[in-house]
Amino acid sequence: MSLQRRRHTARFGVDFGHIDHLAGALPLHFGGRYIFAPLPAIPGLLPAPISSIQAVALGLPAAYVQGYGNAASAYAVKALSLFAQDDWAIGPDLTLKLGVRYQTQFWPDIRYDVRGLGSYSFPSDRDNLAPRLAAAWRPAGSRATTVHAAYGIFHDQQLTGLAGISDIVDASASGVRTLVLRFPASIAAWNAPGRRLPEPPPGSFPSLAITIDPRLKTPYAHHTSVGVSRQLPGGMVLAADVTYVKGRGQVGTLDYNPLVPELGPDRRPEDVVRAGAAVPGSSASILQYTSFGETWYRGATVSLAKRFTGRSHWAIAYTVSKAEDNSTDYQSAFLPEDMGKGRDPRNPSGLPLGFDPDKERGPSVQDQRHRLVVNGWYVLPHAIQVSSIATVASGRPYTVLAGADLNGDGNGGAFPPDRVRRVPSDPNSSLGRNSHTLPMHATVDVRVSRRFALGQRSSVEAIVEFFNVLNRTNFTEINNIFGTGAFPTAPLPTFGRFEKAAPPRQAQLAAKVRF
Repeated sequence: MSLQRRRHTARFGVDFGHIDHLAGALPLHFGGRYIFAPLPAIPGLLPAPISSIQAVALGLPAAYVQGYGNAASAYAVKALSLFAQDDWAIGPDLTLKLGVRYQTQFWPDIRYDVRGLGSYSFPSDRDNLAPRLAAAWRPAGSRATTVHAAYGIFHDQQLTGLAGISDIVDASASGVRTLVLRFPASIAAWNAPGRRLPEPPPGSFPSLAITIDPRLKTPYAHHTSVGVSRQLPGGMVLAADVTYVKGRGQVGTLDYNPLVPELGPDRRPEDVVRAGAAVPGSSASILQYTSFGETWYRGATVSLAKRFTGRSHWAIAYTVSKAEDNSTDYQSAFLPEDMGKGRDPRNPSGLPLGFDPDKERGPSVQDQRHRLVVNGWYVLPHAIQVSSIATVASGRPYTVLAGADLNGDGNGGAFPPDRVRRVPSDPNSSLGRNSHTLPMHATVDVRVSRRFALGQRSSVEAIVEFFNVLNRTNFTEINNIFGTGAFPTAPLPTFGRFEKAAPPRQAQLAAKVRF
């Protein structure tokens, strides 16, 4: 709803969403999953160290993961948002925008009974109030220059899948039960019929569990931007903008019950105690979706654009930026290298003992330090329209991994996130997260079209589009497994090989009918 009164233009709005997961399923590793990694020399079994590829050939998996049970879940999530904004024209050269937004989500009544933490329900966050303020100003006497600035808090919404996944993979008899066997117990699974093990009797193995941070917060970010634009002769506009964004509460996955070598072989902090002694292997990883993640973005953009006049329009923009974070995603493929030593008994709902989020800080997977974009549109004779966009950008970062569980924490049943080390015996010599980058990315796309009238109210537009016209190979994935040797002098032969690229030159024909 909008309301205009003199120098004020007020807007008010409400948004309500209802997502009903009528039937969901997460058949986690029901087909069985094997993780192969380099293995050291083992007396009586391996006379010398072997690579992960050699381990596959010999049938020596580093770990075996198998899911059993009920993978179904049905639940509903609701979301509510309210906002109000006032555009206040204080004078002919100054406008203020004042706004506020509130949002929240309503979660199903899912209960968690977590070892070391107790019982609780899916948490709700109700204090998501976000103010916004912006201003646009034209210096006195100047009709061609505009200065603008803005600040605001912006909340995200949690993925509704967090509720379903944690409800299914809860290690209970009604959900998914996950068996994780580490080497050498994993060899028996590899040699079993169909390379799968039937479910052992109930209670004979501890199951991996996924749970929710009892203090789960809605992710949010502080956005600040300042810029200036100047109209130039010939219908051109020159602009420069600076942006800073600081995010908090991003969800990442932590193992609150990892293997802790200091406690003894195959020992975890939450192992069952019998006759005054903890029983190795009596508990499994407790993966928790935790709001520990932070993000940082700093960017500056300079652009020059020519407005559409005559037969053409074009624009060029260059951005230099730095995007950092300490958590990529909540999926187990992005676990931190060192998740600490288990739950802190003095603060059971806090971060694990010894876990330092700052050690995970590094370039974001979206980080592109330099990005140049040129686009334009031109009308040829006979009303033929030609448009193109060219992009040249820095390569995106990736993490160099050792491919082995160097710190012995069990990796939460996932592929080892341990990073390569400059000194194999020194954990402090590990490379930083996302410390390497792929080659630069460059592509040119072209579109040619013409509209034909089919009458007074109808027309058909013939379109030809070319993507990556220069057929440049833009690599998107690389073999990042360096191995357990000293970096950078002892890599595996496969390290650094490109494994995936963006599409090559492509062309497509289309017709758009208007009536």
